[in-house]
Amino acid sequence: MTTVYVDSFESFDAAFRRFNKKVQESRILIEVKERQAYKKPSDARRAEKAAARSRAAKRKRKMDRVLEFQSMHKFPLRKRHNPNNNRPHHSNNNQPNTNNPRHSQNSQHHQARFSSENNKQKTTSSQPSNESLKSLQDKFNTNK
Repeated sequence: MTTVYVDSFESFDAAFRRFNKKVQESRILIEVKERQAYKKPSDARRAEKAAARSRAAKRKRKMDRVLEFQSMHKFPLRKRHNPNNNRPHHSNNNQPNTNNPRHSQNSQHHQARFSSENNKQKTTSSQPSNESLKSLQDKFNTNK
């Protein structure tokens, strides 16, 4: 039950406003209105689906307004940052985040990965080379 304690200096109108606000917050009147008549489960589902359609239409109208505004003013939509995503953030110029030592250009990781010794291209083909064929034949012949 909702109660409001009135101070001696407080007017009746102020206390009544506080009481009405508490009743609205506790949703008592909404529950009384819902319990005035029995609502069949099928009607409840129908009302819930209608409310969902209404919310979806409202969301679509809002997005249409945003896209219309964007096309009029040539503003790109902002990408929202996902706090659960642990991937490093890159700025618009595609430069890696230098606050992270692993992504800086001078890190050991970067130097080992991009050093000239590691950049030697290895030629790979689907057929084995003559040297490897000869070594396999020698191994095969010695095992006989």
